[in-house]
Amino acid sequence: MKQSTTMRRVWAGWRWRKWLVPLGLGAAVLLLGLSLMIGILASVDAYMGREAEDVAADAGSGGLLTNMAFDAAVFHAAWDKGFGHGVLANQEQYTIAAAQNAGVNPALFAAIMANESGWGTSRAVRVDNNPSGQMSGNQVIHFSSIEAGIDGTAATLHNLVVVRGLSTLTALQQAYAPVGAGNDPGNLNSGWLSAVTSIIKQFMTPADADALLTGKGASNANVKIMGDKMSYFDQAYAAASAQLGKPYVFGANVSGANPTGFDCSGLVQWALRKAGISLPRTAQDQYDATKRLSKSEVKAGDLIFFEHTYSGPRITHVGIVLSSTQMINAAGSNVNIATYTSSYWQAHFAGFGRVK
Repeated sequence: MKQSTTMRRVWAGWRWRKWLVPLGLGAAVLLLGLSLMIGILASVDAYMGREAEDVAADAGSGGLLTNMAFDAAVFHAAWDKGFGHGVLANQEQYTIAAAQNAGVNPALFAAIMANESGWGTSRAVRVDNNPSGQMSGNQVIHFSSIEAGIDGTAATLHNLVVVRGLSTLTALQQAYAPVGAGNDPGNLNSGWLSAVTSIIKQFMTPADADALLTGKGASNANVKIMGDKMSYFDQAYAAASAQLGKPYVFGANVSGANPTGFDCSGLVQWALRKAGISLPRTAQDQYDATKRLSKSEVKAGDLIFFEHTYSGPRITHVGIVLSSTQMINAAGSNVNIATYTSSYWQAHFAGFGRVK
């Protein structure tokens, strides 16, 4: 498999360094000032007319590709078979940790590296420690070590999937490996989507791959629940998981049988109503209507709340607990399964709640 020559971005910062040196200090200050003003205006625009908990969640969830479903045995078998004879053979655990820290699924991470590096055999990965085809213009970026190259991959995927919210593989390709890119004279990017999709399926169970790629196929059997589960969990989770991939819609009308979109508290209210549980509409009111729990008491089906993700009411986001690390929620661009133990969510964690 040939190394792709697509433009990649490791850190947005390299572009600043490239321009700031020739511009000089005065011009650099002006440029940074303009950038700050643009950033402020963009932030104001993002906040207008949106429910608070979901604005902040754009920086903490990227949708389908942040679904962290992970079967270690399936992943290891694929890694050993594919990477076993390349320079990445001993980097399985480092890659898993890097993916989880970046907030993206390890199978996505591994599939991109496999496609871009010819399963760890390309010149870019052997000579430049670059496992994911990242480039500056027409030049392959050189990393000081394989670990540094994996970290660079993590930074790029975190920026694209989590920060920018490119929640599907199709959306990710448009930024990561766009068809017709000037530095892809062989048009290798035209096959990127199908190749990465195929490799992802090698690293995951069929149901987990379906959930990651399409938002469908998630089932209770794929959720490693935390001890006992609430009596209504199966029914509520079946309702909520059937909505995976549906778009985030501020102030969504969730009174009907099949809403076209959800915000966070709307999803929780709608899913629990399907299980015969009545809750108020907002995250703050749902917090007030539930009983506080210690971590050791939490069961699948309990609620998890987050605070101060914007300036407003204290409680600004809510999800339904699935396991010791995962929740189903509406955040960012759509309904997705997110890792609530990530640094973003833990920084805003407010507590668990149980329906009274």
